[in-house]
Amino acid sequence: MVQISRFDPNALQKFESHGGHYTSWEDLKFDDPACVAGFSVKRKEDDISAPWHLWNDEVWYLIEGEIDLTWRSPPMFMEEHRAHVTVGDVLLLKTGTQFWIKVLSDVPARLLWVSMPRPRYFGNEDFWGAKPTLKAERG
Repeated sequence: MVQISRFDPNALQKFESHGGHYTSWEDLKFDDPACVAGFSVKRKEDDISAPWHLWNDEVWYLIEGEIDLTWRSPPMFMEEHRAHVTVGDVLLLKTGTQFWIKVLSDVPARLLWVSMPRPRYFGNEDFWGAKPTLKAERG
């Protein structure tokens, strides 16, 4: 089976977590137990101050914008690392990584992300729910 999809900037839906301290605009493309992929937009004006913690490996490709990525790795999360990420960079973020993003560019940071297998929350609750459960607000 082959699935083909295209980024639709008009289909972006707001995703918030950590009490609104991690805001992203998502266009979820593939939602399968084996693989989830989507386009994410991070805006300078949105709150993305909360750390994000990965429960499985993700690959990112930065399409537009510029970000500062700060991360700590398991098991102790002692050492902090930073990278200036620009258009064309591909990142592999490993399971357990804790990270923060700061948008540096005036244009939003737009990236393609792929997660394999489908992300899970604690207690095996589905990350996106049975269907993508992003808020209906459009961006």
